[in-house]
Amino acid sequence: MNETVLSAIIGGIFGLMGGLIVALAGRSKVKADTAKALTDAATNLIDPLNKRIDDQEKKICKLNQQLEYLLKGINKLVVQIRGLGDEPVWIPEHSQMDNL
Repeated sequence: MNETVLSAIIGGIFGLMGGLIVALAGRSKVKADTAKALTDAATNLIDPLNKRIDDQEKKICKLNQQLEYLLKGINKLVVQIRGLGDEPVWIPEHSQMDNL
């Protein structure tokens, strides 16, 4: 084979390999960019939801504290009424009082 032809073939092979490497690298970059965009979009959706969950948990905790306070007060009033020799017209269910 002629050296010129051989050099052209070898050059063509290296050029093809370089082109494949560039194409594959570009494909990987597109995948990475897509993954980053999806991650950013998910984060933008999840962050506000996490904040709402945190706010709801704080509200639930505060309501539980208020409920405990009120049930203790009701229990004291029931004891007071019974101490005066009377019976209250309403008392909380035992399941509610058990939470105290």
